[in-house]
Amino acid sequence: RRADLFITTGLDLELWAPTVLDRAGNRDVSEGGNGYVTAYTGIELLDVPAAADRSGGDVHIFGNPHLTTDPLRALQVARNITVGLGRVAPDRVAVWNAGLTRLTADIHQRLFGARLVELLGGDLLEQLALQGTLHSFLEGEEFDGRPLISQLGGWLGVAEAFRGRDIICYHKNWAYLEDRFGVRCADFVEAKPGIPPTPRHVASLLERMENDGIAVILAASHYDERKIETVAGRGAARSVVVPMNPGGGAGVDDYFALVDTWVVGLAQAFAAPGA
Repeated sequence: RRADLFITTGLDLELWAPTVLDRAGNRDVSEGGNGYVTAYTGIELLDVPAAADRSGGDVHIFGNPHLTTDPLRALQVARNITVGLGRVAPDRVAVWNAGLTRLTADIHQRLFGARLVELLGGDLLEQLALQGTLHSFLEGEEFDGRPLISQLGGWLGVAEAFRGRDIICYHKNWAYLEDRFGVRCADFVEAKPGIPPTPRHVASLLERMENDGIAVILAASHYDERKIETVAGRGAARSVVVPMNPGGGAGVDDYFALVDTWVVGLAQAFAAPGA
């Protein structure tokens, strides 16, 4: 009731939000108010279904809401929040903008590596990445007689270990990580989104893993780890079980540590024999 800012993903992830806002009676943070922020503004959404049909499981009818599995989309979320803060506390706009500037620089360096940011600038690299042309650009340009791709560091540099590879995911919550880091969820442990795996589905999944040589499973740690490990064990695969949010695991105290966990976990899994 006394909140100055309400941040929602803006899709159908928080179905409880309208009821809470209605009961709070705070017009400033209700939809359309200065303190109402939709996190997805300005973000290209993935997995938008052609039709709203719940027969496909727990389908998000407006698109995949797990935006922050991509650091650049997470940065856009931060930009949206900064705009909202500026509306409710305009006297502190300089403070909010300074914080956003620091965060932008940190994400650019952690995503692309400090050396590449120094050479090309974070803004250009972000633009190329969002256009899906970063790798082709870096492979086609040279620096000191070597392709610029050799200067790629940070999370994307680590992700070269699994770029273009197929994995099995537990649930459809990694679409934006796939988009940014070039890995692909070829199939899912769940029979359908939100629906536990059936014996028939598991059998089909194991057959596909064997036929396609898929040996890594990625899952968020809030899912039933026994099911994850059962499939991994039967499929001779390595499981990468990671938190989805800061604070979700030991040492995962902020967003940077969270992305480290995802990227390093996948890289280590693919470095294992047989991957």
